[in-house]
Amino acid sequence: MLNLRFVYATFVIAFGSSFQFGYQTGVINAPIKLMEDFIRNVTLSRNKLPSKEFVSAMSSLIVAGFPIGGVFGALIGSPMSNKMGRKLSLFILNVPMAAGSLLMMCSVLANTFEMIIVGRVLVGLACGAFTAIAPVYLAEIAPVSIRGAAGIVHQLAVVTALLISQIFGLTEVMGTATLWPYLLGLTIIPSVVLLLLLWTCPDSPRYILLNRLNEESAKTALQWYRGPNVNVEEELEELLKEHVDSGRQKFSLINLFKTRHLRSAILIAIVAHLSQQFSGINAALFYSTALFLYIKFTPSEAAYATLGVGGTMVIVTLISIFLIERLGRRKLLLPGLGIMFACTILITIGLAVRSSNQNVVYLAIASIYVFVGGFAIGPGSIPWFIVAEMFVQETRDAAILVTVLVNWISQIIVSLGYMQLLAYLKDFSFIPFTVLLAIFIALLYRYLPETNGRSPREVEEDFLKATTRGLSPVSSQNVQEVDRRHGKSSDALVLGY
Repeated sequence: MLNLRFVYATFVIAFGSSFQFGYQTGVINAPIKLMEDFIRNVTLSRNKLPSKEFVSAMSSLIVAGFPIGGVFGALIGSPMSNKMGRKLSLFILNVPMAAGSLLMMCSVLANTFEMIIVGRVLVGLACGAFTAIAPVYLAEIAPVSIRGAAGIVHQLAVVTALLISQIFGLTEVMGTATLWPYLLGLTIIPSVVLLLLLWTCPDSPRYILLNRLNEESAKTALQWYRGPNVNVEEELEELLKEHVDSGRQKFSLINLFKTRHLRSAILIAIVAHLSQQFSGINAALFYSTALFLYIKFTPSEAAYATLGVGGTMVIVTLISIFLIERLGRRKLLLPGLGIMFACTILITIGLAVRSSNQNVVYLAIASIYVFVGGFAIGPGSIPWFIVAEMFVQETRDAAILVTVLVNWISQIIVSLGYMQLLAYLKDFSFIPFTVLLAIFIALLYRYLPETNGRSPREVEEDFLKATTRGLSPVSSQNVQEVDRRHGKSSDALVLGY
């Protein structure tokens, strides 16, 4: 049975970081037209004529401000967490998060749209850092037996927040001319919750021991998370062993890419993150509303039907929590991508022939629901925490920095590039995602080893032995398992004994 303190800490961390990332990702879609009207009115009040191009540029800047801030947040998140600790970093980052939320809420009162732009950049900065810190913090405080499930809590909070932002964005709720600024700034609530409650939780025991070198404080923190009557000596012993094993200095980004086996590991970790962003998930979310309108739903009905897409993501992500430790990472990530690959083909067929056969559009709609389910079962969550399972302490910070940065840059590319892609390819705009998904599946199937139930040091050895033997890391892992069953030492085989 899980200790209630651990459950409490998990909620506070996820609500005060991951939830805010998900909410700010999704909230901007509903009030965009209302914000454009606001930009026009503000410009007129300054005795200037608002051109269509100016209004479009400012609204685009508001949308893009979040991922732009996210890139800078991704750059500082991991180094900040390593230097100051997971707990203090979340405290500090929730200050710009709260400030950005407040600026957006007060923009109409101050009659200035620039406050929205600055607010979006500030919340993006905080959320970019959250994505580097929260999955690691959640995994590090979790018992080993549910570490993967704890990692998925980050994504569960994200998709739950996305759904809530869609609900609150309805015109019947807060998507109105008077309430939209408060809709944008609602994340001030989780910011305040974290600032009030996280101080009662200790920092990550792993961070305390491996970074602060304080064994007694690490044991106290571990006891707090596991409960007063739980023997933590064995788990502490594992941390101490990791501390002894991690005697090497921290790796720089340059050394990470210069070291052959680590370069292989970081490249496949990057592929995992690229598979998340370039899977076509944003295109599916965009098309869902358009398809509901095509089959004669009213805009209000289409908005409600689109909530079903968000609800599917929440439900399937919740299911994946109970599957991740039983099936492992590969058996959720690869089939999830496979489902998405098949669905992009079906969606394309449905879109391409809908003018001649309207019934086929229902195939596209059903495929979108299955598509987001495939995303939620693995590709949406696993890339966020698998990097921490692939890299040991001295290389982990650099690896997380690189992969989270790639994720945010990919978000910018997809958000800016998809509309151009849609303009050129129209109903065939899913084809590039079909091709990319096929490439991602092939690379991850061959090069991404299973991390479930294994230490980062063991996973690193897969890559080291793979480069020595000329095998893929997955093949190296399989060879080690065969050697182990036959009582052979794979280390001796590598060394040629």
